[in-house]
Amino acid sequence: MAESFSPEEADNLLKTFLAMGVKPKASSKEDLEKWMKDYFTTKEELHPSQEHLPALSRDKPREDIKMLPALPKVSFFSGDPASKSEVSFDVWKFEVEELVQSSYNKEQIRQAIFKSLRGEAGKIVMRLGHRVELDRLLKKLNSVFGRVEETQDLLAEFYSTVQTPKESVAEWGCRLEDILQKAVDRGDVSQDAINDMLRTRFWSGLTASIKQQTAHKYDRIKDYEELMVEVRKIESEVYLSSSEKKRPSASHHIKAVTEDNEMKNLIASLTQTVQALQKDVKDLKNNRPDQSNSRQEHEEPTCFRCGQKGLIRTGCRVRLNKDLNCKKFLSKGRQ
Repeated sequence: MAESFSPEEADNLLKTFLAMGVKPKASSKEDLEKWMKDYFTTKEELHPSQEHLPALSRDKPREDIKMLPALPKVSFFSGDPASKSEVSFDVWKFEVEELVQSSYNKEQIRQAIFKSLRGEAGKIVMRLGHRVELDRLLKKLNSVFGRVEETQDLLAEFYSTVQTPKESVAEWGCRLEDILQKAVDRGDVSQDAINDMLRTRFWSGLTASIKQQTAHKYDRIKDYEELMVEVRKIESEVYLSSSEKKRPSASHHIKAVTEDNEMKNLIASLTQTVQALQKDVKDLKNNRPDQSNSRQEHEEPTCFRCGQKGLIRTGCRVRLNKDLNCKKFLSKGRQ
């Protein structure tokens, strides 16, 4: 730093410090120079540069800092078969077995397992404790969530299952492989028998429409995976042809639009007719004379007991002379 600077430079330095959020305690150029020397001396003491450090101190890595290796990732598993966001136990177990064969140590794999477990599976491991050995942990989870089907049951399911109507060829093949793999893992099915078993059952369980069109492929192709590829091609062709048949033509579309417009016009015409009829009925009701009032004005009830007007028999209290009434009745009959 220069020994002194002009008033203009001092003013620029003061603005710079204020912009940095530092307010110098100086009222003159000399005070500013003194304050700057003290300020930079303090900074140097708090943060010394590495140039003043020994060469060994700069180059030697610090022993108190340890870099932790990144943990491997394992898919989430809780043991809940209804969960769609997690993998099955077989897939989870396969991932862990692959990690065991990798370069990760047992502690890293154990920590990765702890982070992947959820729900009931996590509670099981929690009851085993934090320092449970990896082998003990896997054995416990396998005893709770591992396969327990008998070999004969697995093979019976394998030979009885068929492709469902909503299941694609690929989905059907994967489901069949999964059933057979359970028996393979138990050691009840040899690796040499897998191809023939899958090939035979895969084609036999196809839906009738696909099976009829792939018989020649089954007779010619002896490899299961190659057969699946060819069957999938035929499935795709069948799907495209059925889609073309279901797709309406341009003339059919025009006809449908015309019929739709005619139907709309007919509905509109019927609506107008109904509205006009409703209006006519309303007008007739408003213009119709009150028949009850006119009947009361022109007709009075006559009592059938005493013959007087304005009475009815139910409320008649007139005392009658039987002889007189008989004469009146007879005289009415002669007339």
